[in-house]
Amino acid sequence: MLSALFEVTYRRDLCLQSGPATIVPAAKIRLLKSAPRTSEGLSVVKVTEDERVLLFGDFSGFHLYVIVTHTKFRVDPSSVRAMKGDRFSATVYCEPMNHGREAARHSRVLQLWFKSPVLHAEHVEACAYGNEPNGFAFHVPGCGVQKYFCDMAFVTGYSTRPVTIPANIEYIGMSARGGSEVHSRFQGGHDKLESVLSELVQRQSFCDVSILVYKPGELEANLAFHTVVEILEAGLIGHFKPKHNTEHRNFPSSAHKLTGAARSLGANGLKLQLEAPKNVVLYSDGQPLPRNIHDADYDL
Repeated sequence: MLSALFEVTYRRDLCLQSGPATIVPAAKIRLLKSAPRTSEGLSVVKVTEDERVLLFGDFSGFHLYVIVTHTKFRVDPSSVRAMKGDRFSATVYCEPMNHGREAARHSRVLQLWFKSPVLHAEHVEACAYGNEPNGFAFHVPGCGVQKYFCDMAFVTGYSTRPVTIPANIEYIGMSARGGSEVHSRFQGGHDKLESVLSELVQRQSFCDVSILVYKPGELEANLAFHTVVEILEAGLIGHFKPKHNTEHRNFPSSAHKLTGAARSLGANGLKLQLEAPKNVVLYSDGQPLPRNIHDADYDL
């Protein structure tokens, strides 16, 4: 007669979520230091004589960030048309995630309708940052010309037609110790960001770089906030295995201190969630299927 003893083990998961993402163009990441810190705050940052960046909302509390590469956008200057109610339309060329002749053959052509970031503009036209028509210039009576770069933040924020933009996760990082926030990680330069930008230049890539910033929530538990963010960061790195992350790629086996902190709360499992911005899908070397929301699940 055979007998067996079975021990029933129940999962008690520590659940951590990134929350919604905010897109910041890589070239503008340092502007977060000048951004408003209240829900109704508004800052208009003058970048050049005629270029403005509009920052609205509460930009405090960003402690997790994700560096992504994605398509550039080019504007057909002859296609820009003003419409009623501070809206306009334009044909935009969306390049794939490769370069050279292949990109030229496979460019997507999008007919988009936008709500204008500038009220009462009497005229809108394409403008160029560098050699390509990749922005919009708004002529406002009494206020001159205001220019906005047509990047992922602009397309997802102002297009009234849904457009799905794939974004490749290159690096995941955090800044929470001592109350520090994401903008402090970029004030003196960021070697991983520079590496990503350098690779795009060397490949003559049609890609652009943006930084997704997040506000992870605090736990109602006896666990320091920076430890919560570190667990979230490490678990997401283990899930996505981004190219430019070297630590925590083998999470949880490589992070005994962090998993021990989770187990100290009585957890024997970990569930994580990373949310992409609206109309953006994320993928990586470790997770090649693009999704708007990624879930990670670990036994501890």
